[in-house]
Amino acid sequence: AQRSTGTCGRDTTVCLELTLSGMRFQYDIFPDGGTRVSRQSITVHDFCVKDNSNAAPWKLVLGYYQSKGCLRESSSKAFKLDLEAVRPDPAIPLEEYRLRIALLPMRLHLHQNQLDFLISFFGGTKSAVTPSESTSQSLSKSDIVAKRTKVGGDAVIEEALLPYFQKFDIWPVHLRVDYSPCHVDLAALRGGKYVE
Repeated sequence: AQRSTGTCGRDTTVCLELTLSGMRFQYDIFPDGGTRVSRQSITVHDFCVKDNSNAAPWKLVLGYYQSKGCLRESSSKAFKLDLEAVRPDPAIPLEEYRLRIALLPMRLHLHQNQLDFLISFFGGTKSAVTPSESTSQSLSKSDIVAKRTKVGGDAVIEEALLPYFQKFDIWPVHLRVDYSPCHVDLAALRGGKYVE
């Protein structure tokens, strides 16, 4: 199999395409004094990943799974994310969050060659960062004391400003996987590489 490479050295015979349709973003801000601060909503009516390679065994890699027993309503969204910011005490400007994620049933057609491509594309080499000896020896007393920040005239510990999620709901996700392996590296499996 001959591979053609483009100007960047990319293999042009391999091409995955992500398609999003009916994408909508909504951001609402509520008046001061109430418990609700803001609400963000991202919805996608339909999405799919297609393999446009000439030798692709399956053209549709990821998409909506239409089963015989469950029909899709025309207004249903393939992906929905809602993030709501609230203040438990309206007098204090600290916000807490409620996140909800919902997906329609998905079908994943995956061939070994597609999996290898995804691993090489997203897996990249990671450089190990080692801390210098000067920072790893000892912490001074000022490093241990919690940092404080002014919020609305009040001193607040910076850790309190980190996002806190009251709720994190992920609705049940139905995923059907059809996988076609070319080879299985048993030595890699024994060595802990479970991607095999």
